[in-house]
Amino acid sequence: MALTRRSFIKVAGVAAGALLVSLGLQNATVQNIKAEQIPGAGHKDTDSSNNEIKWYNRRLDNIDTAAFLAGCSRCGICIQKCPFNAIKSASIAVPQLTKVSQAKCPGYENCGICATVCPTDCLNDAFRNFRDKYNKDPAAGDKPHWVNGPYEKSERITPK
Repeated sequence: MALTRRSFIKVAGVAAGALLVSLGLQNATVQNIKAEQIPGAGHKDTDSSNNEIKWYNRRLDNIDTAAFLAGCSRCGICIQKCPFNAIKSASIAVPQLTKVSQAKCPGYENCGICATVCPTDCLNDAFRNFRDKYNKDPAAGDKPHWVNGPYEKSERITPK
């Protein structure tokens, strides 16, 4: 069966409509992400002291949400590798912590597996202002203390 002009226009119109709808859904979900939803943000323990709550709020203030959103390729590797099953994704949305899963995340400075396996390094970019507080060794550069651990050597996925 030959493709007529009319059938081509129908197929192209449906494809263009589907593309616009998917881009619109993605844009709507991305615009609403907050710092506390970024993988590695950890959680605020309601039973903790005021100092810990202030520290958590300072950490959120230092997270660069725009850097995370710009770099995330939505590959889902961080979702698969999270040992706490804290990172979730809804359809084409970016990986994020939900209100329920937030309590499972120990935070970037304590775990960091999501940032270690990320092929785009967007989580390290998001925590750039925050991570210097955890580097006690000046020779370590600008990465957190866990980067040179055994997980880094065996699991890091590097883009080709």
